[in-house]
Amino acid sequence: MTFSLIVTVHNNLEGIDVFKKDLSIYKKYFKKINIIDDSSDDGSWEALQRLKSKKNLIIRQTPFNS
Repeated sequence: MTFSLIVTVHNNLEGIDVFKKDLSIYKKYFKKINIIDDSSDDGSWEALQRLKSKKNLIIRQTPFNS
């Protein structure tokens, strides 16, 4: 049995730093890690893109609907 982790992000740049430190632990338990950004405008999306280039992550951004 395999499990996937889904993480949602919206303007939480500090939380991404914490997540990055614990990523090796998460990768032991989850085959896939999906990160969904909800149109962050604080640099979170850019930080996730840098993280994606170093790790095998699935990262998507949802469009902003106002």
